[in-house]
Amino acid sequence: MKEYTKIKLIQLSLDWIIDNLDMFCPVQENKVNQFNLKAFAELSMAYAYLSECGIPQLNKQVDILSNFMLKNLNNRNFAQMPRRIPTDAYNYLFPYFMLRTTDCQLPYYEETLQKLGKWMNPLMSEIIPYRKLEQEFMLWKAKYYHDEPDWELLSKKTLLGYMPCPLYLEEDRTYAITHALFYLTDLGKKPLGLQYIDEKELTTLLEYLLVHYLRIGNWDIVGELLINLNSLNQFDSYIYKEAAKVFESNWLDNGSIPPKRIINKEPIQESREEKFKERYHTTLVGILYCFTYLNNKSGGDINAIVV
Repeated sequence: MKEYTKIKLIQLSLDWIIDNLDMFCPVQENKVNQFNLKAFAELSMAYAYLSECGIPQLNKQVDILSNFMLKNLNNRNFAQMPRRIPTDAYNYLFPYFMLRTTDCQLPYYEETLQKLGKWMNPLMSEIIPYRKLEQEFMLWKAKYYHDEPDWELLSKKTLLGYMPCPLYLEEDRTYAITHALFYLTDLGKKPLGLQYIDEKELTTLLEYLLVHYLRIGNWDIVGELLINLNSLNQFDSYIYKEAAKVFESNWLDNGSIPPKRIINKEPIQESREEKFKERYHTTLVGILYCFTYLNNKSGGDINAIVV
């Protein structure tokens, strides 16, 4: 793929996302499909951050995503789910929490939050630490919580809090690290600020993992690690620059990104649905990689460097 600016990469990927919006619909054949719910939730996160930064070149595409979000959140078959299955309310409410970060509130969902009320925290208590961190972050980001959570306390219970040796971090545990950092830095919109973590040691850990996943061609994890380094303002090292170059070179001309190195050179006939399931997550990661780079490189004022 030829070289593009990061804004152009976002535009290309958003075009691919918009061409496949039907695959993100959480309700399929009048019932919620769990795979599509996950995809819809992950799309909502990318939408919220792009909406918040207000880049003029992306306005048309972000408006399309906004209408899509509202249409699906207002689908009665979807909107009723947190009330019908309150024990799984958070998963169904995640896209709405992300919409709420853009200062958009929908009466039916606000009523749902009131109905759940005091049950919200107990329903979220029996979960693994980094998921607990995620949920506390989302509720705070969505302005459901007025007081900022105790990030120090929450993070110490996660794998990140132990600053593990990278030799023992396989894929699932690496994702636990990258996602914890997403929330603790608000994708670069706030400093990490954890007194017990040396950020130089953390950067070394992330770069070690970056070299490993770059070597084996796992672009999904490479992208998430680059987002972490962007969020920590660590984008000037040789390792970062080479990894970013390789990651960007794997963007396809249609805007999508395969999750792993393609070894088989023979063309494989895949259905549209198969291609979507394989590529949508890494494509969203690519969008957030570009966003976090531009946001942190500009000191939080993307439009100052985007012309």
